[in-house]
Amino acid sequence: MITTSLVFDHRGRTEKGKRGPVEVRVTVDRKSIYVTTGIRVLRSEFKFGEIVNRAGAKELNEQLATIVGIVEGEVAKCLKERRALNGAELRKKVWDLAGGESQEPTESVADWIDGQIPTLGVSKGTAMHYHTLALRVRACDIFNRWSDITTENIIKFDAWVRGLPADGDSGGRSATGGSACGCSVGGHPDGGGDTISGATVYNYHKCLKRMLTRAVVVGKIDRNPYDRLKGEFRRPAQKAVEYLTEEEVKAFVDYQPIGSRELEIAHDLFVVQLYTGLSYSDLMRFNFSAYRMVDGAWIAVDSRVKTGVPFVGHLLPPVVAVMDKYGGTLPKMCNQRYNRCLKVLGPAVGIRLTLHSHLARHTFATMMLRAGAKIENVSRMLGHTNITQTQHYAKVLAKSVHEDFELLARRLNN
Repeated sequence: MITTSLVFDHRGRTEKGKRGPVEVRVTVDRKSIYVTTGIRVLRSEFKFGEIVNRAGAKELNEQLATIVGIVEGEVAKCLKERRALNGAELRKKVWDLAGGESQEPTESVADWIDGQIPTLGVSKGTAMHYHTLALRVRACDIFNRWSDITTENIIKFDAWVRGLPADGDSGGRSATGGSACGCSVGGHPDGGGDTISGATVYNYHKCLKRMLTRAVVVGKIDRNPYDRLKGEFRRPAQKAVEYLTEEEVKAFVDYQPIGSRELEIAHDLFVVQLYTGLSYSDLMRFNFSAYRMVDGAWIAVDSRVKTGVPFVGHLLPPVVAVMDKYGGTLPKMCNQRYNRCLKVLGPAVGIRLTLHSHLARHTFATMMLRAGAKIENVSRMLGHTNITQTQHYAKVLAKSVHEDFELLARRLNN
């Protein structure tokens, strides 16, 4: 008895979230031969022998029906000619008739991106950013083959991404830190709204452009279509830097959460950030043993996780107090949960701004500049790649000073 049917990845090698092959199974006297169709789908997109829940399902099912017909025709010929059914010959014949290919189809663009991520040499947080890009490339159904990598399709991808809902905005500023507890990675609030943020859209393009540059190098495509789109997708203008006043910093440090261990930990982590300027990713790998007592102060020179740029660390008394509390080892908390706790702590302390992990870094920089620290030294404290980044804080302070002068002038006029 001979039967034919469509199955998904009979070897079970497809990882969760990735696309696997749809195959034709030919069973002859309880022995099976598998013929790949060249069509790859997610496990959730293949049910009861057909493709469902994805764009172009009708056309793909028609292709599958055509390939099954070719397989059944070749099997019928073998029976008529009383030849033994040979798997290799059957597959070659089907490939020749279905599209002229004589080998297994290559991996999809999204699968290739996923496979390249371990070789990029980036942090866990940035790697998650590229994994999110791969998920978007799969979901948009625009870049199914390498021949789909065109300037026109990049523009289509841009329009598709901009229409994503804001609650799917997990790829904006998430590259600053990964989540070891399974939470989706999130940075500080980015303006809200009904659709995905402009910063997130820009970061998708930045990552995709880098991957396509690599694809050119390895011969997947002849030219990066972004070369024709220079200046088309720009980074959104930076918003005004927000920071806490000295009174708000003191109020936060003095505040003691009651009844919640999670809020207590988030409070202590934020205190460390306020007086070190560490980013979230650097905070999560903070190592007290790297610091040495020099002239009565805890000092260290370390490198930032995100950029590898060296920075100077000096533990001020509030940070030392936190380290003593936890025995020299800071507790860990995923970025999403940490920022959620900070949003609760802000109103409890009476702070006007929405607290998030990066706000502490802004506050540290402005506190140091207000205290009279040289801008070059603040740049080293923060581990900035160039002093231009630090000058942004100096401009904010200059504006603040002018506003104070104007306030005094109004009072004198009155």
